[in-house]
Amino acid sequence: TDTVTLIDLRPVQSLIKIQTIATLLTCILLLSRNPDVQSRAFEDVSDNVGFDRLPTTDDMPNLKYIDYLIQESCRFNTAVPLLVHSNVLEDNYEGFRIPANSFVVGNVW
Repeated sequence: TDTVTLIDLRPVQSLIKIQTIATLLTCILLLSRNPDVQSRAFEDVSDNVGFDRLPTTDDMPNLKYIDYLIQESCRFNTAVPLLVHSNVLEDNYEGFRIPANSFVVGNVW
């Protein structure tokens, strides 16, 4: 018989909420300390979306500066802990030699 294993996703959902809140708070902090960036972000939204509606995900391809702003907020205060791995054997990844027993840290980006 086939068995189905259910996974409790509540911890993952909590982490996503924490990351979203941390990113938003970081963005607000950075914008409050950099009014010129805030003005440029406002111009990006007003030029590409206008004032008659809120931006949607469909607008994101046109909101390059907002996209960069979000990326910088995520980079500035990474809410997800970095996972460190170690390899037992020597490896070669895309032309880079990774000696045995090296610590490998994944890039969040």
